[in-house]
Order: sequence, then structure tokens, then C-alpha cells
Amino acid sequence: MRLNGISSDILVAAKRVVLCQIVLAIGVVLYEVFFGNKVDMESSALGIVIAMLPPLFGFIYASLKVRKNPNYSLRDLMQMSRVVKITYTFLMFILAFQFFKLDNPVILYAYIFTMIGYFLTPFITASNRSEYV
Repeated sequence: MRLNGISSDILVAAKRVVLCQIVLAIGVVLYEVFFGNKVDMESSALGIVIAMLPPLFGFIYASLKVRKNPNYSLRDLMQMSRVVKITYTFLMFILAFQFFKLDNPVILYAYIFTMIGYFLTPFITASNRSEYV
């Protein structure tokens, strides 16, 4: 099956995911600014980065793959994106826990709270899609 224009559709989806994650990340950062200390703010920022970069890498990788060969199936693109996302997430967590002297539970809760935006994006965009029909 040939996927026409899917590369730009992938990038549009990536923008929507990043915007939803940014909204939740602002909430995490504001919470740490008011109730945390400097280490907690740095830890939450690192957790947010770990939550946002790997999915973005996965979207970009899938977009580049479909641009080179438009005959990829959607299932293969999703699987490639998932593998890239999981690989970079594990790598970034290992680096964060091993080399940064930050508060690990704060990194994890900032990651989890920001990743909620990744999973909520399809529900938010599905409700907005009715406006365009």
C-alpha cells in the first residue's frame, strides 16, 4: 500500500503530541517552581526531556523512512517508531540515573505526568476533528 502524504501527516501528529506534552510539562515545572527546590526543578526538567524527545525521535524516524520508501505499511511504521522510542527512553533513563545526581523519583513522576500528554493526544484531536467536517 502506497502512503501518499503520510510523511507530513506524521509530522503533524508529532506536533500535536509535543503541544499536548508541553501543556502538561508546564504544570510540572510550575509545581516544582513553587513547591520544590533547585534539584527538584532540574530533575523534573530532565524527566520532561526524557518524556518528550524519544517519541519525537520515533516520529521523525518514521517520517524519514516513509519519505525514502513510500511503500511501507502503517503497521511497520508504527513498530519502527515504537522501537526507536523505547530504545531512546531506556538509554536516556540509564544515563540520567547513572550520571546525574538528581532526585530519581522526581524524574520519574515528571516523566509519567508528561507522558500522559502522549496518550491523551488522540482523544483531544479526535474531539477537534468534528469541527473540520
